[in-house]
Amino acid sequence: MINDPIVTEVRKVRQEIFNTYGSLRAYHKAIIEKQKEYQNHLITLSAKRIDPKKSLHRSVKSRAR
Repeated sequence: MINDPIVTEVRKVRQEIFNTYGSLRAYHKAIIEKQKEYQNHLITLSAKRIDPKKSLHRSVKSRAR
């Protein structure tokens, strides 16, 4: 089994959440309550329109000398 540091960190944080809130449902409820508390401070960004004729990838020009 590969020891992935990202997976290890996610598991550690998840365990901290469970230790603090007792369940994922309680954690979610706490987040919703915080959103209500700070609703005037939250922003929502609208999606940016993408021109379907343009490539999503930037072209990379080689620097030949």
